[in-house]
Amino acid sequence: MVQSISNPGLGSNAESLKSNLKVISGSELSEHAVAWFLNYSNDAVSRQISPSFWRYLEAYSDVAEEEKSEWTKQNISKALDLASSSLQQQLEIAKLVSASLGSEYQVERRCQANFTAVLFANVPEHFYEVSCKD
Repeated sequence: MVQSISNPGLGSNAESLKSNLKVISGSELSEHAVAWFLNYSNDAVSRQISPSFWRYLEAYSDVAEEEKSEWTKQNISKALDLASSSLQQQLEIAKLVSASLGSEYQVERRCQANFTAVLFANVPEHFYEVSCKD
């Protein structure tokens, strides 16, 4: 479960997660489990997903002027596909957490808000070069 948050190529062990969350929900640790999940998913975005996302746009200044429009479309599309698939994986786990621990923690909403905030917290300078010219 934990590895699938940071590495979308790895599958989650949903049954194990459900079992562990069932144990947690019977105790007073639910709030701590939610906080742990959100912190862990934020860390995954910060350390792995965000750098990969922004790397798609790094070489903009090296692209020939006549190719920049097409290059931008392709690379922004790849970056958004990565972000979307990574967020979907996190939301799948957030749904399991929410279903097991209760909707009052708003895990899915918080996960999505945190994902976006962390992804765009440190926008590299080269992004402004891409977004201003095309």
